[in-house]
Amino acid sequence: MYLKCKEEIKLKNNIEFIATGDLTNEEVLKMYATIPINLFVSVSETEGLPVSMMEAISFGIPIFSSNVGGCQEIVTHETGMLIEKDFEKYKFIEMLSKFKSSNMNSEQFREGVMNFWKKKFDNSINFGTFLKCNKLN
Repeated sequence: MYLKCKEEIKLKNNIEFIATGDLTNEEVLKMYATIPINLFVSVSETEGLPVSMMEAISFGIPIFSSNVGGCQEIVTHETGMLIEKDFEKYKFIEMLSKFKSSNMNSEQFREGVMNFWKKKFDNSINFGTFLKCNKLN
């Protein structure tokens, strides 16, 4: 499906697919820090609360995801786009094309994605809040 979608959305020169194989967490984070990534795509059939998406948004990478499990807690209008689980191929292509020319594909949006992560998922902030809440109980 990948190559066919790539041709159909006419982004052949703008999309690069890198099949890395297994990477350690450290290698993934280094890749996010050193390689420009415009969009993290995850179209799973099932998910919990995806740590992979939390890691991506911590670097300001917008997310395109299927609406399963806890994805909607991470993927909002502030961080990217959701697509329903049983989507048609044309809808996937349409949404990727929409992303390319949208404000989501901008440095300003990426800053907002990173701020969302800081507010919602950064351990240095959330752990202190967690401790305060537990002391109240």
